Amino acid sequence: MLLVHGAEDRVTPLGTAALPLLEHLADVRLHVLGRCGHVPALEHPHDFRRLLSCFLGRERGH
Repeated sequence: MLLVHGAEDRVTPLGTAALPLLEHLADVRLHVLGRCGHVPALEHPHDFRRLLSCFLGRERGH
């Protein structure tokens, strides 16, 4: 599973949203984007696309 989270997310803060999931999910990757709020895909589209492309390529065995 790929988790992409904004470091400055006030809606779902990192410490209460993404970090606790790390203890419960097997094979999880968490990427935290600095200077980013609640919508990483819109706030940092290039970084988000790169992370997603790399993750999906890994899943397909590329």
